[in-house]
Amino acid sequence: MSVAPLSQRIKALENELGEQLFDRSTHHVELTNAGERLVPLARTIVSDFDALPRKLLLGMPAGAVRVGVTRALNGRSRRTISDVLAELSRDHTYIVNQVASRDMERQLLAGSIDLGVSRVPAASARVQARLLNTERLAILADASAFPAKVSVQLADLRGYTYVHGPEAWEIASMLEAQHVLFDSGVLNDSLTRCDDVSSMLLTLRNSTKITLRSLQSEELKGLDPAEFVLLPIDDLTVEIPTMLQWRAEDVDRLPIAEAIKSITAAVAGDRLGD
Repeated sequence: MSVAPLSQRIKALENELGEQLFDRSTHHVELTNAGERLVPLARTIVSDFDALPRKLLLGMPAGAVRVGVTRALNGRSRRTISDVLAELSRDHTYIVNQVASRDMERQLLAGSIDLGVSRVPAASARVQARLLNTERLAILADASAFPAKVSVQLADLRGYTYVHGPEAWEIASMLEAQHVLFDSGVLNDSLTRCDDVSSMLLTLRNSTKITLRSLQSEELKGLDPAEFVLLPIDDLTVEIPTMLQWRAEDVDRLPIAEAIKSITAAVAGDRLGD
């Protein structure tokens, strides 16, 4: 989570509790007595939350492989992974659940999932990964904003206003791309956030507002080109990665090793077929 939304949530929590949790000055930020009392409670809540998947999965078949998949995979990746898991399911059970990319590493380390399809690199050496693909970013905007264009330059976006999407989409690569836009003269609407496609389209329609989305976004394939355009940015080099992740200690565990090998081989073959 970026600093501004986190600060807003802390302020909202302080207002709800009627207590100041941090002593803020120009030189330091320290926990107040109330903040120190809250820390162990917060740790317990996080620990209990992380344990929920394990408790819910106690009734799973022995040896089942739990696969966490991030939201909004492009159609090609989704079909490839789905086909591989369907093939492997003849011998093993694979159970798929949606997990936010930012939570994937934590759930892998907690043992809540066995494999992850994520867009966020893991920091821990206990988590290994293989890159599956990268996706170009594009500008989603009202069709009237860039008439007759099939792509744009960063300079074309100066003066437009950026609207943020779901918090789960505010991963490192997306934040990096946003900062490139802001440095190029795009205005940052930090107060507006659209959590789904419908609200985003309503916000962008008949306006000079824009947002970033994957050029390969499956959920935007049905857009009416008379209303909205999804245009690549020629001089934006930031791309969104998608990677397969697993615990290092499980690399030789048969069902997981088989899935790693099969998924990466299928994705590589898919790329060669382009």
